[in-house]
Amino acid sequence: YLCLSISQNLSEAILACKIHYIGGCFMPMLYFFTFCEVARIELKTKITFPLLLVQIAFYGVICTIGYSDLYYVNPQLVIENGVGYLVKEYGPLHFLYPITLGFYLVASISIAVISVLRKKTVNRKEVLDMIMCAAFAVLCYIIQRIAHWGFDIMPVSYMILMLGAIVPIYHSNLFTVEENKNIVQEQLNKVGFVNFNRKMEYMGCNKFATGIFPELVNCEVGKPIT
Repeated sequence: YLCLSISQNLSEAILACKIHYIGGCFMPMLYFFTFCEVARIELKTKITFPLLLVQIAFYGVICTIGYSDLYYVNPQLVIENGVGYLVKEYGPLHFLYPITLGFYLVASISIAVISVLRKKTVNRKEVLDMIMCAAFAVLCYIIQRIAHWGFDIMPVSYMILMLGAIVPIYHSNLFTVEENKNIVQEQLNKVGFVNFNRKMEYMGCNKFATGIFPELVNCEVGKPIT
């Protein structure tokens, strides 16, 4: 986006547009994969690989900007007050972008509902935070399309998405015993581990601990326990 804003000719602006679409194209998919990991849902390769192929094909369409009217029609560089932006019409295949955004948002919400209802090992607060971040990104896109501003607000939404993904990963790496077996592998079968965060909220345990305290099976992640 910075490169686009300081572009001095149309070729530079189109190249910058293609570069920032790398994030716009693949970020929703990667966010969905991260969301599934936080929700303790394992995605098989037969699911992730086709999704990746679709996004790669979609990005191929984006790379035709400047050569065909498939995605953008007649893009023009406009410079106001030293800041450049593209004025364009949307081509026949541009509809794929909002469809992908909507697909991954609906898929994430569906997984959130399933995981919250069926799994007590899922931190509901983190799941809800990630859903709110994804919804915020989609809202930014809708506002951008309706308002037709000369500047873009999507970089803000991408930053929110990254924060929404980084924070749960950080907590997962800190507090999930089963994902850190290489650290305590020899102890897992001989000692009970129960993890809490700094707020003394329950973050998980190993199987040995549930043998000592069966009540841990009914404890919800992210909530204090007595």
